[in-house]
Amino acid sequence: MKRRAFLSTTAALAFLAACGLPTGEYPTDTLLFPGATPVDINAAALAAELQGGIDQYLTGLPKPSRTQLYRIPDDSTYMAVKTFYSDGLTPLGWEPFSNVSVEGDTLSYTAWRKGVNIIVIGVVENVANDGAYLLVVGLP
Repeated sequence: MKRRAFLSTTAALAFLAACGLPTGEYPTDTLLFPGATPVDINAAALAAELQGGIDQYLTGLPKPSRTQLYRIPDDSTYMAVKTFYSDGLTPLGWEPFSNVSVEGDTLSYTAWRKGVNIIVIGVVENVANDGAYLLVVGLP
């Protein structure tokens, strides 16, 4: 259930990103959680589920350009990832954006805002031994 909520919210955010709004500069282009490596959409079941959820909302629209899935070290926790991004984004003027925040057992996400730009991070922890993942979405 939590995974579906995460995928639905991510798909909705990706839809907003695809609507032609101006793209901002995102520190997450260079600020990346240690050990994170980009994941091809076909490399993991989560990625395939995520792509399927996004496709439902983007029929007839271009794919978003500010969404990236990463594989992160298996022992990574949501709190460690959240702290890393909070420590990196706050000094740059980004503020927590509580409108987008879910903390679940295995699936969690949160966001920061600076002006009209929003950065969302989502984390799937490695509780079922199928890997840990980080999703980074930039809006607009």
